[in-house]
Amino acid sequence: MTIVLCSLCGQSCEKKFVSDNDVPFVCRTCRCVDCQIVLGSVCACGERHGEPSSEDSTVCEYCAELRKKIPNLDAEFAKVRELALKDEADLYDD
Repeated sequence: MTIVLCSLCGQSCEKKFVSDNDVPFVCRTCRCVDCQIVLGSVCACGERHGEPSSEDSTVCEYCAELRKKIPNLDAEFAKVRELALKDEADLYDD
């Protein structure tokens, strides 16, 4: 395990692996819990892609809207969405 600091909040996190690229590390707390986009930060392109939802600051506006639609999702699609989130969880575990 390696200790890295979040480039936004400064929280120290243990990582299973550390990338050798120049992309700054952003912890789980500073990301949308659903899609993992960085929340409330200006991107290198100058845009703010991950605006936190006014209803739940742990998710972005886009995912908050998706959550409202989940009860109406087709059952098969809902299963696929749940599996996709589980498959990617290891990539974002601190």
